[in-house]
Amino acid sequence: MPVRVLPDQAAWARAGVELILDAARRATAQRGRFCLGLAGGGTPAPVYELLAGAPWAEMMPWPVCHLFWGDERCVLPDDPRSNFGACRHWLTRLAGLGLAAGQVHRIPGETSPPARAAHLYDTHLRGFFAGGPPAFDLLLLGLGADGHIASLFPHSLALAEDAAWVLATGPPPDVKPAVARVSLTLPAINAAHQVVFLASGAAKAGIVARALAWSGPGTPDLPVSLVRPAHGEPLWLLDAQCLGNQSGS
Repeated sequence: MPVRVLPDQAAWARAGVELILDAARRATAQRGRFCLGLAGGGTPAPVYELLAGAPWAEMMPWPVCHLFWGDERCVLPDDPRSNFGACRHWLTRLAGLGLAAGQVHRIPGETSPPARAAHLYDTHLRGFFAGGPPAFDLLLLGLGADGHIASLFPHSLALAEDAAWVLATGPPPDVKPAVARVSLTLPAINAAHQVVFLASGAAKAGIVARALAWSGPGTPDLPVSLVRPAHGEPLWLLDAQCLGNQSGS
C-alpha cells in the first residue's frame, strides 16, 4: 500500500494541505465541486490550521467546496469533545474566503437518541449524493491506538453493516465518561474516490506498524484493515516518529 513519510510534523502538515489542494483541483475540474470528509480528533489539527491560513487558503476553491465529517460524538456542537466544535475556529476564518453555511455538513450529534442523529445524517448524505454512493472526493481518516477508524471500533457490530451509510455506535470501552458516537460505515468510507490515513507522533508508532504489516484479509479486531476503497488503495501520510524516526517519501 502507498505510504508517504515526512521528516517532522511541520512537513507532514504541509504535505496534508498539498494533498487536499491537489484533490480539490482534480475534483473541481472533473465534477465541478469538491467534497472533503474530515477526520476528527487532535491529529489533523495542524493540517486544518495550515489550510485555513495564507497562502494555502487562497488556493482553495472554497465556493464549490463541501465539508463533511467522518464521525461525531453525541454532544452539543459547542462541547469541547465535538469534532465539529474542534473545527469551528478555522471554519470561521474560512467564512471570509467564500465558504457558506450550506457547504458545511455537520453530523447533528446533539440529536437524541443517537440512532436518530445517524438517520438524519444518512438521509442528508443520500439527498446530497442523489442516492449514492457517497463518493467523497477525499476522505481523511485518523487512526486510533486500537486500530479504529472514524467511530468504528474493534469487534463493533457496525463493522458488518452493508447498507446504511451512517450508524450510531457505542463509545470505546476504555473512555470515561462514555459518550455515544455517530459514524460513517464501511460502505460509505469505501465509496470515497480517495482515502488518506493521517497519523503522526510516536504514540501511533505501534498501531501504524501493526496496520502496515497486516497482509491478510480484513479483520474486525483491526478495523483499519477493512478499509478497501473501490477507487484504489488508501494512502498513509505519516511523520517519521510513526516509523521509528525513519524519513523519506
